[in-house]
Amino acid sequence: MRRKACGYFCCQDVPDKNGNRMGHVTMMKSLTIKVEDEPRQRSDETGKRNYFPYEWLPLELAVFWHDKRRTLQAVVMQASPEVRERIKKVLLPGTTPPFHLEPLGLHVFLFERVLEMYDNSFWFLRDNLPKVESRQKPGDTPRPDYPLVHDLARHVIHHTESLEIAIDTLDTLKSCHDECGHDEAGVTTSPVSPQGGGPGATSAGASSGTDHGGLTTALATAGTRFDAQLVAQRNAIQQHRRLLRHYDKMLRQFLARSRSLNERIRNEINLSFNSVVQYDSRAMKTISFLTLFFLPGTFVSSILGTNFFNYGEHDPRFHMSSLFWPGWAAPTVGLTLAVLLIWWKWYASSTKVRTSGGSGPKVKGARWGFGVRREETEDGDGTASQRKHRRKVVVPGWKSFNSSQARLDAVPNSAA
Repeated sequence: MRRKACGYFCCQDVPDKNGNRMGHVTMMKSLTIKVEDEPRQRSDETGKRNYFPYEWLPLELAVFWHDKRRTLQAVVMQASPEVRERIKKVLLPGTTPPFHLEPLGLHVFLFERVLEMYDNSFWFLRDNLPKVESRQKPGDTPRPDYPLVHDLARHVIHHTESLEIAIDTLDTLKSCHDECGHDEAGVTTSPVSPQGGGPGATSAGASSGTDHGGLTTALATAGTRFDAQLVAQRNAIQQHRRLLRHYDKMLRQFLARSRSLNERIRNEINLSFNSVVQYDSRAMKTISFLTLFFLPGTFVSSILGTNFFNYGEHDPRFHMSSLFWPGWAAPTVGLTLAVLLIWWKWYASSTKVRTSGGSGPKVKGARWGFGVRREETEDGDGTASQRKHRRKVVVPGWKSFNSSQARLDAVPNSAA
């Protein structure tokens, strides 16, 4: 079950034969996705499609801490190449902070590399976004690659999910670190003798002036070393706490950044859909225009084809009626021109009303060729609480006329 998890952290004590705590074991796992820079093409049952190759970068390890020996043993089950390079530095002296002085120091040491992996994963996704964004010019036929866009969106969703799990994992790590820190602090809070006798030691031997064969000097030296080790351990715990808080802030910032990238991809998908719909609406306009062109002739033909008109009863020959031109052609041409003229006037007026305003007043009913526009003018005192409102009825080809003016002392925003 843990092998299939995207991330977790757990900690439990290990008892000895007598039931006392001998140490404790911690296990941690994190998972990061890495997307390649260039998309590739593959074939399936639906045909050829583009996709972004990716791989998962795991980190899974178990650490055993021995209380008395103050040593730790680590077993790394899974690790990416980046983490392996980080683990090689464990054997190098002078690592800062010293991870080997406390139980969870190795986790803190490796989690810094995990943060770098999450950051690199985001920038791989971010750099691939311009490759799926629309680059078409106005008037061009839109050709969005929907499978490629959705494939990138899928990786961003996985990246966001892994960040949320990493934050939860880090919260559990911080809680366990606080518990371990309190346990270790119980040792460091023991009284230490100023003469370096260690916790609970007294300076009786030094004050009596007897060394007892060098035993007092040896105890003082051992106490000084023990005191220095406790101080170093306490400083390491405090330093690791600060680092864990810093890691928590960084992960939450990464999560906000990933969510913003997800919204940007959604915006790109919506733009692609809207571009295709807009292009399809142009084709529908052409079909509607052709319908308007042939509709008058069809209408006149249907009227002339009824029983009210009967030609050639006494003439069996097939010939065109002499009333064809005055009865069909003239009305058809006239009605066609009239319909096209009405449509052109309506389209021109509605387009002019939509594009002329910009950020100015909105016109209601513009799509039908007329509208009611509300204008606001301030009085001479310049106060915004008292305004004059007037309505203009805009009709194509007509002059706009004003309605009666009314002075309002307070106008809510919803009235505009």
